Amino acid sequence: MKDEVLESAGLVYFYICGVIENKEVQMVTIDSYRCLANTFYDKVKEISLEVEEDAYHIFGVIGDCKKIDYIRNKICDGLNYNVERIINDERIQTSLPEFDEYGNSFFRVVQEFFCDYPGHFPRTLQLEQENMRVFTIYMGNPENTKNAKEIETILKYWLSGEEITMFGRQLMIRSFFLRDLVGRKIIDCIPNQMLSSWNLLIEGGMRLPLGEYNSYTKECANFKELGCFSISGINGMLIDPIYGLGIYLMPTEICIEWHKVFLFACSISKQKWTEELIEKTYYKFLSFLCANICIDSREIDITIDSKIIIPKDKYFEVLLKQIETIRGFLKGKDELVISKDLLQVMNSRYVYLPYIYSIVNLHNLDNKIFNKIEFSSMIEKAVVEKDSFQKGLLWEGVADYFIECVDGLEISAKRIKAGFQEIDCSIVNVSLNDSLWQLGAYILVECKNWNRKVGLAQIRNTAYISNMKGNKTAIFITSNGITKKAREEIERLVQTGLYIICINKRDLNRISNNNDCLELLLDKWSELDNIKKEYLMI
Repeated sequence: MKDEVLESAGLVYFYICGVIENKEVQMVTIDSYRCLANTFYDKVKEISLEVEEDAYHIFGVIGDCKKIDYIRNKICDGLNYNVERIINDERIQTSLPEFDEYGNSFFRVVQEFFCDYPGHFPRTLQLEQENMRVFTIYMGNPENTKNAKEIETILKYWLSGEEITMFGRQLMIRSFFLRDLVGRKIIDCIPNQMLSSWNLLIEGGMRLPLGEYNSYTKECANFKELGCFSISGINGMLIDPIYGLGIYLMPTEICIEWHKVFLFACSISKQKWTEELIEKTYYKFLSFLCANICIDSREIDITIDSKIIIPKDKYFEVLLKQIETIRGFLKGKDELVISKDLLQVMNSRYVYLPYIYSIVNLHNLDNKIFNKIEFSSMIEKAVVEKDSFQKGLLWEGVADYFIECVDGLEISAKRIKAGFQEIDCSIVNVSLNDSLWQLGAYILVECKNWNRKVGLAQIRNTAYISNMKGNKTAIFITSNGITKKAREEIERLVQTGLYIICINKRDLNRISNNNDCLELLLDKWSELDNIKKEYLMI
């Protein structure tokens, strides 16, 4: 690992801010399965500056023993090196060429926390858990002999709550595992004869065991359990390399999960895929999986006594068709099983994208530079237009301009037919922005340049289409807002997990730059999310 960049894939970086009061542990946590690298640092700094002075600050990383040892040595060496730089009145070092973006985000926050603030004396604590290692560095007071014991209590409390488990080479924590189930419907409850227990059948064809066994298993339900092959099960076979290449990567569910994110990234790229190019890119992806995520059965002498059932050329042909199918869905084509499952996966597994983007070589979008005068003129022309057809087209132009100024969003299709309805625009999320990913991977947009307010019927029509397609967020861009009944329906829908954002002419006229476009969208989403949280607290 000396001359290579350490891949953070499969590891979990975390920060715990905790106190023990009356023998009770209270804590706030951040982890790299909840935050992309570019926001992990910001979130930690935000929390650490707002807490009480007597709170413990624990920075840690969990995962493969060799990787953890390497990170521990680099962190500790960095602190020693930076102390020397401070003595010599030099700026501290906050990044290393040996770390990737995730690793450097963690390295930076640790170095700054212990070097920039007086009184923060670093102490380390390491725990062993089966085939993984936990390394932490925390703030300690030399005069307080209870530090280590209380830190260990807080750390073990968090570890037990998250039920840390190593799957292949990837660490899995309970909160991240369960996030993939958000928004999925429970279809049925089916018996597990081998364990004399029951499984929940979840939308997407997943089987979730009830009880203490295999708590992190969510494999596709098999033929014997369902009495037939499910579409999701067949799709899983088509993207599992064991069937076309004879490569058995364990565990299967983690392998398939990463494949779905890989296919999404391929679909949103501008690349014109050929069989030769997809084969080259796919083998690069498999090498990444073998090195960081899954275990190849050949490593541990497991022989799979079965023949390849999909010829190699057909396997890559199927991958190309999968990419085109997803591209078609993101452009509005109706496909209600595989694509809906993919969008639900992406709602939480977008944290895999930084690794996948480096393989697929997805180029960043060149966003439109916002021009206040030009945008205001477009709004005014659209509002005063008398011809109803032109009035609609001009307002759609306003909406397009707004969306194109939001970094990380790309318009994928216009005038989409959805059953008997038509959606004005669809958006694909190609960002590496945690806040923007709250809106999901696929967003529908309706433009209403009406002289009256948008009513209940329009909200319900969009909600119906969204539920069918599986998108988490829809946006209404209106010239005159919405009715009271429509607002009440939006507040009801957000309690079910569907966010319908409404942006009116007044909101648009307040925009001055590109950042305002992003902030407007996020603020509107947060308003709805707060309504949902208030409802859940009742």
